Amino acid sequence: MPEKKKNFLSKLVIHSLVMALSLFRIIPNLIFCIELEARLAGKNLIYLIAFYLLAGSLLTSSFLCLSALCILYLISLSFSSLAAIFIVLLSHIFLLIIILIIFSGIKNNLSFSETRRILHDLANKNE
Repeated sequence: MPEKKKNFLSKLVIHSLVMALSLFRIIPNLIFCIELEARLAGKNLIYLIAFYLLAGSLLTSSFLCLSALCILYLISLSFSSLAAIFIVLLSHIFLLIIILIIFSGIKNNLSFSETRRILHDLANKNE
């Protein structure tokens, strides 16, 4: 019986050492893989920022062109240039108000109101 315990103990020690050595071989490869993915993520983030800036500038130029076309169209309908600019400005302000209303609705969804209500109810229930 003591012979089996010694064999089991020696096998356990050998298997533990083999597993520890294999972990020491895997860890540097894992760290290298993590470093490589972090570099790739950083590079992709830079590309993403550049494309967002490009898209923003294209959107801005498209908006300015559309505004200029609206002003020219209103002028061609015999509006004065000042009235045409004022009408386009009012339409922009109207669109801005609509966007702000949408933003406030989205902001309310981000405040976890339902979760806060449940936590508040649980706190009141415990008191």
